[in-house]
Amino acid sequence: MGRMGKILAVVALLAVLVCIELWRSNRTIDREIIGITRSDIPAGFDGFRIAHVSDLHSAQFGEDNSKLAALIAEEQPDIIVITGDAVDKPWDDLDALERTAAAFTAIAPTYCVPGNHEYKRAEGESANISDVVSHLENAGVTVLRNQAVELERNGDRITLLGIDDPNGRADQIPMEDAVRLAHEHYGNDFILMLNHRYSRAEEASACGVQVMLAGHAHGGLIRLPFTDGVIGPSFVWFPKHTNGLYDIDGMSLVSSRGLGNAGWTRRMFNRPHLPIIELHIK
Repeated sequence: MGRMGKILAVVALLAVLVCIELWRSNRTIDREIIGITRSDIPAGFDGFRIAHVSDLHSAQFGEDNSKLAALIAEEQPDIIVITGDAVDKPWDDLDALERTAAAFTAIAPTYCVPGNHEYKRAEGESANISDVVSHLENAGVTVLRNQAVELERNGDRITLLGIDDPNGRADQIPMEDAVRLAHEHYGNDFILMLNHRYSRAEEASACGVQVMLAGHAHGGLIRLPFTDGVIGPSFVWFPKHTNGLYDIDGMSLVSSRGLGNAGWTRRMFNRPHLPIIELHIK
């Protein structure tokens, strides 16, 4: 084999390896156990398990996400949470979304907050998020839009607060007001927040939230050593806090790398992410 032949062989090998990695980084799920250990977790919630689904973007892992649901079921979560962008576009196949959501609610109580893609616009017209919400609620999902519910376990209670996406209603209340109202209504010291945007973590911490679960950044799309991803939302270079557990001024943030892709984007060295979060008393 001549010099040119060797070069072509190397190029062909690299192309094959890139194709394999692209398939792996976009179709094989990374199920990760993430432990949050804090002294302020109520005793009844020691060992509480949360399956964190984010940024699905209408992706399918098996028919009606049967493979994804099976992975979640194996972990026996106490609740399942969806932190936005369940659809890529609000006019996607919402019947398929409803079937996926029904598979989740058959496993455990499921809660959801909208992401920016639930509010995406089509040809200059406002998308109707109520269609997305209706399909989720038909499947038994509780959709939280600046609303809270109380969770009870072993005699203790915490507040689960869902923050709507800023792309939503113009009359939304500020996050600090949503936190204040949740405290006033339920009187619990511990708040677990669902928020699509990881970038709002500092704001949530300043409001006195204990734990926040988020997504949105897709892990920075391309993950390289010594980075937290290369490209963030709105083409921010080298974003921070995009993957796993972080301490944000005393608040525990878990960022999911998400499961699907938005539009043309694809992942590299960054498998679809399914965090399984466990709460533990310090």
